[in-house]
Amino acid sequence: MLLPHAYLWSILVKFLDLAAILFAFAVGAWLVHDSEGAEPFGRVFFFLKAGFELALYVGAWLLVTAELGIYRVERVPSATRKILVLTAVSLFCLLMASLGNRFLDARGYEFRELVVFWAIHVVFLIVTRLSLPVVLRYLRLRGMAYKNVLLVGLQDRSFGEVRRLVEGELGHRLVGYVDLGASPAKQNSGGSGLERLGSIDELRFVLSSRIIDEVVLALSGKTHFAEIEEVLNVCLEAGVAARAPVMLPVPTGIEPRIAASGTLPMLQFSRYPDRTFELLLKRSFDVAVAVVLLVLLAPIFALIVVSLLIDSSGPVFFLQERFGYHNRRFRLMKFRTMVPSAEALKGSLMSYNEMDGPVFKMRDDPRVTRVGRVLRRLSLDELPQLVNVIKGEMSLVGPRPSVPEEVEAYSWRQRRRLSVRPGITGLWQVGGRNEVSFDEWIELDLQYIDQWSLAMDFYILLRTVSAVVGGRGAM
Repeated sequence: MLLPHAYLWSILVKFLDLAAILFAFAVGAWLVHDSEGAEPFGRVFFFLKAGFELALYVGAWLLVTAELGIYRVERVPSATRKILVLTAVSLFCLLMASLGNRFLDARGYEFRELVVFWAIHVVFLIVTRLSLPVVLRYLRLRGMAYKNVLLVGLQDRSFGEVRRLVEGELGHRLVGYVDLGASPAKQNSGGSGLERLGSIDELRFVLSSRIIDEVVLALSGKTHFAEIEEVLNVCLEAGVAARAPVMLPVPTGIEPRIAASGTLPMLQFSRYPDRTFELLLKRSFDVAVAVVLLVLLAPIFALIVVSLLIDSSGPVFFLQERFGYHNRRFRLMKFRTMVPSAEALKGSLMSYNEMDGPVFKMRDDPRVTRVGRVLRRLSLDELPQLVNVIKGEMSLVGPRPSVPEEVEAYSWRQRRRLSVRPGITGLWQVGGRNEVSFDEWIELDLQYIDQWSLAMDFYILLRTVSAVVGGRGAM
């Protein structure tokens, strides 16, 4: 599981702070207000009247925290210092709310009630800010909430500084480094224990054999211009984000964005813009739809299971190793549609393969069972992959997850299919499914990656329903 980008983390913290303000406002009023006498809705009326002070407090909070850069993770690294700064900000907000109440005669909170509200808010701030690092540490101890980062350039003087900055970032884990071709016997950088994974010439092999989410360069643009350009081109071809200090050569057609690391500005290079919020919406939509479908389709699942048990012997589910996001392997789930000995029989049927490239597809495949043909015709065999979606291994829409034999046959350019989560459906399924060639299939997936948007996902989902109902291209 990857840690959300710092932008998402700042949104989460901001949301928690605003929630603390609202909660403190309600609790403070409940504790000190007399509920407007005996009226049953006295507190509700008071909350409405006191909304002016709340609006002043929240407005002042948003303006001051934005001006100070409170929600930029790198600006205030110490938790204690953050609490002190936020307490000072809350005092300023209290002053603004109190002055507004006095001069505009809002008749909401009294000053003593504002003080109680402020004290409760500060307590909530301290609790949330001290709890967040504990939660994050808990996730990291269980192998979650981090990115795997590869450093490039041991010999350059900036290597040590860049390494310290990357290690200090939120949710980054260094997996090793590649250098300019030092002796392979050298196993660490200056005795620090960081693993040497090879030279820059071996970067393609490192990216294809390791789980790498981001590459950070520590090379000087003045003396290593050619090497930097080579590394950036390799990373962009593989669909792996790359970051480097500013003043580096930028490949044609690429618009880098600033990704600050402490006090050192960095440039991040990627073929696609930073769409963190959209990706969060995509993931939320995937989980919500998958959960709803699993619940609604439970009777159909039960019917399929019974049909498979009656029709033929063998397990109900077919599990197969597939490649996912940045070389992550996972077990894809499907309803079994073939006889148990299908893989052993595949070799004798290769001459009947109707697909080019490393993919095997055959109409009237004798290994497919009677129930399996129905499931394939209606694409019901794919339904268990909703579990893969919930686990984060797949998405509803994306390139089809590849088997290891297909990945081994990819050209370097085609490996960019692995730069996004694979999907249950995609442009290949709605663009002809098995009627397109292997190269056309890959091009459709790369087109999806380059042009991705939420609107495109919804379009593909609608087209998928049409393709499944029509049974177009199914085998």
